[in-house]
Amino acid sequence: MSRYFSEAEYKRYKGGRGCIAGQGELKKLRFDPLFTLNHTCAMFRANINRLARRTWCTTKRVDMLQKHVDIFINYYNSIYLRDAVPI
Repeated sequence: MSRYFSEAEYKRYKGGRGCIAGQGELKKLRFDPLFTLNHTCAMFRANINRLARRTWCTTKRVDMLQKHVDIFINYYNSIYLRDAVPI
């Protein structure tokens, strides 16, 4: 990283994987700074079915994919994050 971004501050974080406890649910071990980003990317993949890993739904035209992404972004910013509490 320093070769490309010599002036940038670079931080690495160990993943905050949970442990299985009790009835098979995951317990959070500590604060995970990447959780929000990972959760947003997972929602993006799940809600835009064209980006799912195994699907018959494909995009033939880039402009139609862009319209689908725009709809998701509008929903995510205006409805999903409306009542969100900042970290």
